[in-house]
Amino acid sequence: MLEILRKQRNKQRLTEIYSKYVDKYADLLNCLEKTYGYKPRMQDAWRSLELQRKYWSIGKSWLKVGAHNFTLPGERKAALAADILNDRDPLGKNSIEYWAVLAIEAHKRGLETGICWNLKQGPGTHRAAMETAIAAGSIFELARLVDIDRGQDPCHVQAQGWQEIARGGTI
Repeated sequence: MLEILRKQRNKQRLTEIYSKYVDKYADLLNCLEKTYGYKPRMQDAWRSLELQRKYWSIGKSWLKVGAHNFTLPGERKAALAADILNDRDPLGKNSIEYWAVLAIEAHKRGLETGICWNLKQGPGTHRAAMETAIAAGSIFELARLVDIDRGQDPCHVQAQGWQEIARGGTI
């Protein structure tokens, strides 16, 4: 993607994020670019229920309704999730380090990725080791673990506890 288009896309997608989280996502994008040299692209932020259900029906999403689908009164978009790709490797063929950095930097901002999704939970599991590496900010260790096994959606970034946010009516 052309650099100017990537930046325009990110700016537009940030308008689709719930206002209480815009600064967290903007800071994450800035950090990925300025600190690590990646070219982060917000592929998706808000999406309609119709599109979400289509993704679900073709196996592209595990949820019929998720963190991408929130709206405020007046149909204002208020996504609690965004898919953030590295524009230098949008298909993720060489993205292990990027996924590790994304997970750790998202965690620092009260966000989380899908890097551990669908991995067995519990003490002593691969997932527990990954979660420890994320909390410790250990990019090398997390990348090593991700190279062995990873969750379903490492580029999906969502507000930690978005389900509780939605249930509590704080949107």
